[in-house]
Amino acid sequence: MPGHTEWGHARRWHILRAAEEMLRYRGVKNTGFRDIAARAEMSPGHVQHYFRSKQDLLLDTLTAIDDRTSNTSDRDGRSIADPMDRLRRFIDDYLPEGPRDLRWQLLLEVARPINYEPTIRPLVLRDDARRRSLAALLLEASGQQARPLDDGPLSPAAERILTTLDGLALRIVLRMAPTSRTHALLEARRAIAHELERAPDRQAQPLGVSSRADPGSHGHNASGIATDPSAR
Repeated sequence: MPGHTEWGHARRWHILRAAEEMLRYRGVKNTGFRDIAARAEMSPGHVQHYFRSKQDLLLDTLTAIDDRTSNTSDRDGRSIADPMDRLRRFIDDYLPEGPRDLRWQLLLEVARPINYEPTIRPLVLRDDARRRSLAALLLEASGQQARPLDDGPLSPAAERILTTLDGLALRIVLRMAPTSRTHALLEARRAIAHELERAPDRQAQPLGVSSRADPGSHGHNASGIATDPSAR
């Protein structure tokens, strides 16, 4: 990759900050290389020296936003003792702030199945880690014994909740009435409460990780990121 000197690293971050500002202001579809270059006070060719395509620039901008969000969420989550409160915080962090939420706009743009390639593998792995964090929280909140969540398919309960969250997130970003963020938060909490109520009657089926593959758990989640273990 070009620009991997100390100076190049600083220039890349300068471009990424300019990109984030312009993307928030104009939206993903309406922002081009020239807009970002103008904001960074650089020529389009200079920007392209560090980022070969708009796709590369969008991917790195998304990664920077995701790093910042994940670090904040992890830090704040560790300070919350009650598993149910951590679940609520997970939902708050997972769902978009609104239709113009830049992280979700970028996810829909760069992580669609048609764009799947090795460059988005870090996003796929991070999405998997996020999904397993939810599964671990479900185990704690249901009072079931914790178990390793490093591999194996997620349980149908965890998959159902994640599918609900992804669907609600898409409804927010795509402005599909009547889903506001407030409505989505209520729906997500109802879904989790429903699964937790069912847990005592399903002792053989933990909420976190399934003991066998769920036929419906492979493919792509609603945000377009691959969830099939064979695709990782």
